[in-house]
Amino acid sequence: MSFELSELKFEHIKIDKVEEGNYVVISINRPERLNALQTKTLKEIADAFESMELDKSVRCVVLRGTKDFVKKPAFSAGADLSSRRNPDVDPKNLMDMSQAMHLRQKYYDSIEKFPKPIIAAVDGFALGGGFELVLVCDVVIASKRSTFGFPEIKRGIAPFNGGTQRLIRTLGKMRTKTMMYFGEHYSA
Repeated sequence: MSFELSELKFEHIKIDKVEEGNYVVISINRPERLNALQTKTLKEIADAFESMELDKSVRCVVLRGTKDFVKKPAFSAGADLSSRRNPDVDPKNLMDMSQAMHLRQKYYDSIEKFPKPIIAAVDGFALGGGFELVLVCDVVIASKRSTFGFPEIKRGIAPFNGGTQRLIRTLGKMRTKTMMYFGEHYSA
């Protein structure tokens, strides 16, 4: 499936193409929810990346949270827990839950496989699924007020979008274990 970026309509992200620099800025645009991620948000991001894959005028993509934050700055505060009540997914049905997790994982994987450089521009929170989104990027540039972590660990939930495996490749085994065992957050 291939489509032009200009053909796509997005609700959760904004796209700005910078012609003179040959790059695109994708901004997660849910400031009232600290850019929390719904499955729809991840699908929009993955669709945007797919549309740019063969576009020779795009040489790099910057992924960021919106500049228009309402509460606090955030790249993404992670999963949108208010959207957990998806009518298509029965939380008591393991098949439904497994399929929903598989779909989210597919979006992270497709973003990670994007053949051009992805720069995560992080300002504020990059937590949970937001941190996992940072980990699929090639380069991370973070402001001093940025915080990275998996808060779900303290709720007894393991990151399930490939974050632990990507974190080991990025930080190494020892630092990853410390983060996973104690749920610690790290500042930029």
